[in-house]
Amino acid sequence: MKERLTLLDSLKIRSKENNFYENNQKLIERKKQFIISIKWLNSNDKFITSSLKSTKIIS
Repeated sequence: MKERLTLLDSLKIRSKENNFYENNQKLIERKKQFIISIKWLNSNDKFITSSLKSTKIIS
């Protein structure tokens, strides 16, 4: 015998799906920010290294 979903049950399911989607979007956004930060750090590191080399502080 199949159970029928009540309106409340279907609203709970919909709410869980929405929460999952929102959390997923937040994670995607965080990942993008993290990648941007890493790229910035990498480029900054290269800049500092080349600056130090040009001033002959490091070889």
